[in-house]
Amino acid sequence: MSEGKRGPLPPVFLLGALLLEWGLHVYLPITRLVPEAWSALGVIPIALGVGVIIVAARQFRKAMTVINPFDQPLALVTGGVFGLSRNPMYSAMIAILIGGAFAWGTLTPFLLPPAMVWVLSRKFIPMEESNLSEVFGEDYDRYKRRVRRWL
Repeated sequence: MSEGKRGPLPPVFLLGALLLEWGLHVYLPITRLVPEAWSALGVIPIALGVGVIIVAARQFRKAMTVINPFDQPLALVTGGVFGLSRNPMYSAMIAILIGGAFAWGTLTPFLLPPAMVWVLSRKFIPMEESNLSEVFGEDYDRYKRRVRRWL
C-alpha cells in the first residue's frame, strides 16, 4: 500500500457536517420542509446509522483488521453489514445526516447529506478501494462485483 495523504478521519467530517446542519438550521433555515410534529422521526435514521456503525466496527474488530481508512487493511470483511454494502459505515453516516436534517426540519440542512456523499466518494472511497484491491486482489474484485458500493 502506498503512503497517501492523511487527514481528518470520516467521523470528523460527520461531526463537522452535523454542526453545519445545525448552523444552517439556526442561521439560514429558508423554509420548513418537515412539520415540527414529525421532526422527532429524525431519530430513526440517526439510531439506525449509529447501530450500523457499531455493528460494522465490531465486525472489523472480530476480523482483527483496522478501521482507520489510512491504515493498511489486514482482513477483507465481506459478511454481515458488509454483505449489503461495501461501505456500510459511510452509508450510516449519510443516514445520520438525513436524520439530523429531518429532525431540524428546515431546508438548508438537507444540503449536507449529498455534500457528504461527494466528500466520501472523492476523499476516502477511491483510496480505500485501491488499497483493498492491492492487498486482496481477485478476492476484492469478486466482492466488488457482488456487493454495491452504497445501498
